[in-house]
Amino acid sequence: KLVLLVVLVIGTANVTLGPKKTLRRRLEYADTEYADPKTVEMKARIDREVVKSKEEATHLKAPLPLSDTAAYVSPLHGDGGNTKVLFLNATDAHTLLQAEDHHRHPHSIDVLVIGSKNKLKQAKVQRETWASHKAVRHFFISTEYDDEDPECATDATTQKEFEQLLGACRTKEFWASLGASGPLINYFTASHLITNKGWICTQRRFITSLTKLIKTYSEAIATAQEGGNQIGVSASESLLPDYLIFCDDDTYVDIDYVIRKMMPSIEEGKEAAAVAFNDKKDVVTTAVSPNTPVITAGCRIRIPIGVSWTFPYGGYGTFFSRGSLRRLIHPLRCNNIINNNDGNGSNDDMNNLFERLACQKLLKVEAEHYPMSATVGEGSYFNSTAGDSLNDVFYKYSRKVKSFCLHSDWFTGYMSNFYDISRQAPPNDVSWIPHNVSSKYANSWQNRLHVFEDSERSNGRNGGQCAHDHAVACVPGVSRICHKMSVDKFISVHKEVQKLRPEQ
Repeated sequence: KLVLLVVLVIGTANVTLGPKKTLRRRLEYADTEYADPKTVEMKARIDREVVKSKEEATHLKAPLPLSDTAAYVSPLHGDGGNTKVLFLNATDAHTLLQAEDHHRHPHSIDVLVIGSKNKLKQAKVQRETWASHKAVRHFFISTEYDDEDPECATDATTQKEFEQLLGACRTKEFWASLGASGPLINYFTASHLITNKGWICTQRRFITSLTKLIKTYSEAIATAQEGGNQIGVSASESLLPDYLIFCDDDTYVDIDYVIRKMMPSIEEGKEAAAVAFNDKKDVVTTAVSPNTPVITAGCRIRIPIGVSWTFPYGGYGTFFSRGSLRRLIHPLRCNNIINNNDGNGSNDDMNNLFERLACQKLLKVEAEHYPMSATVGEGSYFNSTAGDSLNDVFYKYSRKVKSFCLHSDWFTGYMSNFYDISRQAPPNDVSWIPHNVSSKYANSWQNRLHVFEDSERSNGRNGGQCAHDHAVACVPGVSRICHKMSVDKFISVHKEVQKLRPEQ
C-alpha cells in the first residue's frame, strides 16, 4: 500500500490542471547525448507544451476560424514570431490576411508539411529548428483530419478487399474509364503501390492538402481585392510566397542556403548570377525572380521509359515559385482562347501561351499529339464555363476520383512536367546522366521539373542532396536538404548550423 501511494503521489506531481482546464505534461530528460544546457532546455520546453484536453483537441476535426485553438505557438520564443504552426484544416483566407502584416523579412517562404496527428512533435520541432528562419512566413501542417475520409485508414474494409480495389489501378481498363491516356499509363500500371491502407490514404492527402492550400491563397487574394486591397501592395505579390516548400515531417531544409541558391538579390529584382556557397565546392547558378514559374525538386527521380519522365522524391521537398503558384490559380477562359484564337486580353504573351496549352490539353483539342495527349483523366473535372483554374481541376480530381491510383510524387511530377506551370528545365542540369539515358530528354517539352543542384536519382546514382537519405548522412553546414530526420537530429543539426551562421 505504501508503494502504491508513493507512485500515485509521483504521478500526480507531474500533472496539473491549468486555469483553462488544459492538461500540462512535464517530461524530464536524462539524455547524455545532448548534455549542452541550451539543447536540453530546448527539448524540455518542447515537451512542456500545453496539451489540450480531449474536448479541446477535437478542434482539429473541423475547420474553425482563427483562434488560439487553430494554431500552436512554440513556447521557445515569447513573442511567437516565426514559430507558429498552422493546422491546415483550421486555416482559411482570413487566417492568411490577418497574419500578413507580421512578416518583416524581405523574402517570404511558406512551408506545407504532410504529417500525422500521432506525430505532431515532428512538425513542431521542424518549426522550432530549420523553419524558424526569419524568411519562413507560414508553417502549415496537414494531418489525418485533412483526409476527405477521416476514417480512410481505419474503416471496415478488409485488407483483401482493399488490395482488390487497389488492383484496379494496375489495369489499363481502369485508366481508360477515367479518360486517361499516354505512355505514362504503362508506367503506372506496371509500378506497384504499397498495399497499406494508411499509406494509400496519405498519398491522396498529399495532393488534397496541396490543392487546398493553393485554393486558400486564391481565396485570400480575391478577398483582399474585393475589400479594396488595403494591405498596401499587390495582393498577388504579398499573399503568395516567394516559394512554397511542400515536404514531409521528416524533411530538413537549409533555408539560408536555399535563399542564396534560388533567389536573386533584393536590389536587383531580376534574374541574376548568384553564388551559392558550398563547403565542398563553389557552385555558381542562375537565380531567377520568384515571379518566374519554376518548380524544383530537392531530389529528382528520372525514370527512362522511352519518354522524358521525372518526379520529385517528396521527402526532400518540392519548391513552388510564386510564378508557378500564379499559373496554378489563373482562371482558364478556354472559350475565348479556342474560339477567338487569342488570349483573354492579357499583355503577357507567355501567360497567353500557358493558357492556350492548358485549354488544349484539358479539352483534348490536340489529343493525337504527345505530350498533349498524356493525361491522368483530369479533364473530366474541368469546367470551362466556370473558368476553372488548373488548381481547381486538381482539387476536384484528388477528392472525387474513386480510386486515387497515383503515388503523390508521380502526381506532382505530372503536374509539373505536363502543364506549363514550370518553365522548361535547362538542358545542362542533366548533363551528367549515364550514357544509357538519352540526352534528348533534356530538350523535351515535358522536361519542366527543375532540380536542386545535381540532386538526381537515376540508374542507381544518388546525386547531390539525394545522398542525404538518412539522419546519419545529414551533415550540418554541408547537407542542404535531408530526409528521414528524427527529432533529435533536427535539434542537433540546427544547433550546429547556428554556430556556423549565428546571424541566421
